[in-house]
Amino acid sequence: MHLFGLNGFKGTRTRELAQLAGVNQAAIPYHFGGKAGLYLAVAAYVVKRGRDQMKDEIEMIELKVKSGGLLKADAEHLLMNFFFGFMDNVILSEDLSDRSRFILREYSTPGAGFEIIYEGLIGKMHKLLCQLVGIIEGNPPESERVILKTHVLFGTVIGNALTRNLLFRRLDWDDFTPERIGRMKQTIAEIVCHGLRLDDPQKYLETS
Repeated sequence: MHLFGLNGFKGTRTRELAQLAGVNQAAIPYHFGGKAGLYLAVAAYVVKRGRDQMKDEIEMIELKVKSGGLLKADAEHLLMNFFFGFMDNVILSEDLSDRSRFILREYSTPGAGFEIIYEGLIGKMHKLLCQLVGIIEGNPPESERVILKTHVLFGTVIGNALTRNLLFRRLDWDDFTPERIGRMKQTIAEIVCHGLRLDDPQKYLETS
């Protein structure tokens, strides 16, 4: 993940992968069928890491949506809980930089790795959030308006991970801390509430 994120698929040599892993070069074709197979395995690992970190938030939304009769107020709290969970569980993870670089490469030039990430994680989360935004706005979850609005809100939060170095440079931060995450969650609550025309963002922070 580290090498592929830095150099891309074409720019990463099998020899470099073996050296960094401390294994014989023949181990790559033996276990993965070659560099391409290893690359796809890394994409699958990225999906697993994300699903493990957001497991509680994803399962809670799935459970509530499947149960039917989800009220607007419940959808609001589930949406904010998802965004806050991302900040708490993902932003502070040690491998975030490597994962972010790998994902950004797939976003910029979609390939087989992007399909794995989309089908296994990003697309699934996006559709679940559309369900919540649709309930909040009173519009169909697959409508263009809901998908666009969800995408902008989703991108705002995900962007905190993918563009962290920009934020560090602008604010002269060396890393994220729980206190800084708290200030970011306050900002996210304000942006989401403004975008969806919700009232006091503080009430979501108090229950997070």
